[in-house]
Amino acid sequence: MRHLRLLTLAALSLVGLSGPLEAQAYRVRLDVRGQSVGYRGIARDSIAATAVVTGSSGGLETPDGFAAACSPGSEYCSFYRPGPKVDAGALTTTADVTVWGLGVEGLSLHATARLGVGLGGSNAWPGTDPALQLFEGYAQYVRRAVTARLGRQFVTSRLGYSGFDGGRVSWKSHDLGLDAAAYGGWSLARAASVPITSPSLNPLSEYQPRQRFVLAGAAAGWRWYPIDLRIRYEREIDPSVDRLVGERVGGDAVINGPYGLSLVAGGDFDLVSGLWGNAEGTLGYAAGRLAVRVGARQYRPYFPLWTIWGAFSPVPYSATFGSVSLGPFDGLSLRASGEQYWYDDAEADVPLANVETSGWRWNGDGSLTYGSWLFRLGYQRDEGPGGKSNGWEGSVGFAPTPALTVTARGGNLFRALEFRYSDSDLWFVGLEGVYRLSDILRANVGIVRYDEWRARPDAGAFAWDQLRLVAGLSFVFGTPADRGVVPEVIRRMPEASVR
Repeated sequence: MRHLRLLTLAALSLVGLSGPLEAQAYRVRLDVRGQSVGYRGIARDSIAATAVVTGSSGGLETPDGFAAACSPGSEYCSFYRPGPKVDAGALTTTADVTVWGLGVEGLSLHATARLGVGLGGSNAWPGTDPALQLFEGYAQYVRRAVTARLGRQFVTSRLGYSGFDGGRVSWKSHDLGLDAAAYGGWSLARAASVPITSPSLNPLSEYQPRQRFVLAGAAAGWRWYPIDLRIRYEREIDPSVDRLVGERVGGDAVINGPYGLSLVAGGDFDLVSGLWGNAEGTLGYAAGRLAVRVGARQYRPYFPLWTIWGAFSPVPYSATFGSVSLGPFDGLSLRASGEQYWYDDAEADVPLANVETSGWRWNGDGSLTYGSWLFRLGYQRDEGPGGKSNGWEGSVGFAPTPALTVTARGGNLFRALEFRYSDSDLWFVGLEGVYRLSDILRANVGIVRYDEWRARPDAGAFAWDQLRLVAGLSFVFGTPADRGVVPEVIRRMPEASVR
């Protein structure tokens, strides 16, 4: 980690120079954003069991009308009331830096980091601990068909989003259509840019691992039109006990046929549990302004073995789906998609309850560009286990000049919640403006109002209304070298060649 920090500091110090040193060049993007919101949550409270009353619905309530839950034999009953109003805000700055021309042909430095500061009370805004997060920070060396990386980096594939501090080597042959990659190092926490041992993950308490896991993986592919085949293997080990955290393999295939036809299929297999994870197959057709897709898929969540969830066998669901997009004429685009899904038998008895195990969802939207105006309107509906929802969203954008865009948005979402004691009807309306001050500077401001109505037969039908204010600045600058031909070291980044 010490070497990684030195690498990042070196990249940032080079960016601070007033100009290039000999053939050195850099490019920097800075994003500064602020957001403010006021909201009201819920607070748990209790009351003596002797003080509850029977409400109009036949259930137990507090004297002031809040539904109460009373355990047999307990002296107290619990209930939830509106919590205090919380005013929260956050100011974040994200920097993306690339430096090349360092005196060694093919060598470049890359870093992406974010500084986030909460402006409200303690823990009022999530994601600001730790305040400084290094998403990526690595040195990259490109030489002919080989690319090597060293530092903090991420690999994305059908197996997920894997972050680690370590090394990666990839190879590609354009003549043979082959590519391969191998990588390994100390893994980062799932869906985060911090180690699993970070204090920011302290809610794990005594279940938090005391030592970082070791990640290793490999990928290979063959592309020869009209066929593209991919395979990937990945495993994670807990070195403190020398036990597997996870081990999976996955593959993808794409076949582009004649007359606009295509076939895409893939799947992944958990070698530890012996269970198929996600798998799908899609048949597509595209011709001119028309595109159609039909297919089937299975989804099964993946749980690493170090968590308690690794002791369970997650129940998958299967689905059939289809979509169509059409552009009747220039400026107009129409899209619609739908899916029907069903869960496998969980082999668990639920006494005195009937639970739905299947459902369906569909959505449609359209956009129209007319001169300086852009109109969009969409609708979605979902009916299945756990609840139902339907809603619409629309926007109107206007660009009076190439530098200025103003967009008004509005919509509604209604949710009928099967397993909760309330229904929600949410409306929102907002206005956003983006202004390009120059080639390197862009500013944006926005305001959004959310109004929610809750249908409950007790005093707990309080709303979650809120007003959000957003403002931001984006800077892009660098040496003149980045305005010419894109260097080979940038064009041949591994993610462009090996998936």
